[in-house]
Amino acid sequence: MDDSPNDSAARQAWVGPARPGERVRLLMVINKAERELEVLNNVARELRAIARDSRVLILEYRDQNFFAKALQFEPSAVLIFPLTSRGLSLPLYALKLALDCRIITLQAEGIVNYRDDSCYRYYAGMDSYGPDLIDLQMMWSQTLAHKIGGLLLESGRIASLRRVIGVGYPKIEAYLGGRELEQTPSPATADFLERASGRPREGVLFFATGFSLGEYSVEDLINAKDIFDGEGINQVQRDDAQRAVTASRNFRDRFVAILDDLAPRHPEVMFVIKSHPVENILYKRKKYNPYHALLRHLNVAYYDDTMSIKTVLLHSGIIFHFGSSLVSESYLAKTPSVFVESSEFFPKDRMSHNPNFNMHDMGWPSSAVCDLEELAGLVDEHCRRPLKFFLNEVMAQRLEDGFDVLPEHLRGEKAYRPLRRIAEAIIRGHRSPALACRPQDAALVADLKKQYFPAIMAYLALAIERSSQTNRPDKAQDYLKKVKQLRGIFSRGS
Repeated sequence: MDDSPNDSAARQAWVGPARPGERVRLLMVINKAERELEVLNNVARELRAIARDSRVLILEYRDQNFFAKALQFEPSAVLIFPLTSRGLSLPLYALKLALDCRIITLQAEGIVNYRDDSCYRYYAGMDSYGPDLIDLQMMWSQTLAHKIGGLLLESGRIASLRRVIGVGYPKIEAYLGGRELEQTPSPATADFLERASGRPREGVLFFATGFSLGEYSVEDLINAKDIFDGEGINQVQRDDAQRAVTASRNFRDRFVAILDDLAPRHPEVMFVIKSHPVENILYKRKKYNPYHALLRHLNVAYYDDTMSIKTVLLHSGIIFHFGSSLVSESYLAKTPSVFVESSEFFPKDRMSHNPNFNMHDMGWPSSAVCDLEELAGLVDEHCRRPLKFFLNEVMAQRLEDGFDVLPEHLRGEKAYRPLRRIAEAIIRGHRSPALACRPQDAALVADLKKQYFPAIMAYLALAIERSSQTNRPDKAQDYLKKVKQLRGIFSRGS
């Protein structure tokens, strides 16, 4: 199966230089704007730099008119986040059936985890779909492509490992000679620069939080459809989830209390807090934010919107994190990092079997590790004797495994260009036909028929009429063939 003629031809489509005049109509689909929008905007810039006539439309997946807008745009390719949650594939099947477009996924979260191999099952996702849906899956590294691709192949969601490639990690490109994601400073970045101006780097402490789990209920986690296998969970799983939710909330509240004590004790220090994108969504939805209690201190700066992490790191003496991919950026920015753990809330001898419910460093080395109850003492010590950055051979290997960062990239001998690699892969994919989608599962066909068949047929009727009016009988015939083909498929969903 891996060496079939069709897959060999498909593999060739993803290699080699882009050709002048090639164009794409690319629909970009976002899930969490703060996390993804900057990357997608920069992929679009790279795409247009290579193929000027390409057109791009960005839509939110939850847009109530998503499918209608997508059909109207008539994309030749769809770039979307990985299908980690059950049910995400349904509208993509509908688009592929209607438009014969390519479906391409781009990794949005999840790094190589050296502590728990079970995480890759969640990276591969809980959605169920056939091997003819996704034309290409792009991961942040060859290592991740191999690990996740193997699971996708084993579960029948791809027919060949050649359909999964490593492209690099766009968010670290700017550290290694590539494009800056933030072309002009965002309001949050500009505010930070103004407040940090004139301060020594050691006097700026950066805290990158990660407590979104604490804002969910167990029912929320079940309904997310990307945490558990199947539609329901047993009591053991429910209790495990509730423990993790409570522990995360208590961890965050204790962290806020410690900073509330530290800030007035060190008025000479600027405490910068950047909450996680998922936390931001949840706090805005609930109309409250636990970090706002810290804003009574004039030396606390809190940000819950898009900003340049690189800018903050380059002006900070330390980044404190709770298990984050930002530790890789801190290394490239030469900013000391501290992993903050909690023996009280997440003890190492009571790890959950579900990797989504653990808080650890995933095997990515920081400059130092401290327990939450040691945080105040570490800050006091840093104010007397600043923590120093040091090169780390283990981190260099982690960057290669996790993001395809090679030694020559770190030495400045070669530019690191994942954004360009993503754009080129999208363009080159148009040299071969999109995978032909022929859903066989009766339940899938029934769902498609119920939710999308009328909209698809209405679109094709308008397309036939438009082709006839513009004297394009060849196009009209193509659309008529598509109608006949779809009627044959959907007749099985009666």
